[in-house]
Amino acid sequence: MSVRRRSSRIHHLLPRHPRAFLGSSGDAGEACSFSLFSKPVEEEKDESSKTEDQIIFLLKKAKTIILMNDLATVMDAQGAYDNAYNHAKKALELARQIEHPEQHVVLGNLAGILMHKESFTEAQRVYEEALRQAQKKGDSVAVQRIKEGLAELAQRRSS
Repeated sequence: MSVRRRSSRIHHLLPRHPRAFLGSSGDAGEACSFSLFSKPVEEEKDESSKTEDQIIFLLKKAKTIILMNDLATVMDAQGAYDNAYNHAKKALELARQIEHPEQHVVLGNLAGILMHKESFTEAQRVYEEALRQAQKKGDSVAVQRIKEGLAELAQRRSS
């Protein structure tokens, strides 16, 4: 995941100003107006630490999503469709939890796995959801790949 493509949830946790952590409210990391004399220093450090912990937690989840999605892709390529499906499904659940900006990629991979499992109706639904999200994000590469997946699905259905 590139630094500039963080999910909106992660982005809100990052400081907008180098000292924004000091004025953090502690609720979802939202910065509030800050004054050098508004809170005791110990309290500010505790809140800063909480916000940093939230960022670390979300970034670890984002990495886990990427790794699980990659593992699902490898398992799919090896023909272990049930295991691939389980990993892709879990990656999608985590991606939705943290509002990961690349959910459409995970959805596209899940749809491909469903197609390989010959769950054509479900694959169609997931591909369509992935396409909507990719178009909304303006990810032309993903849109093209998803359209290729839909074409392959149509071909497999007609065989």
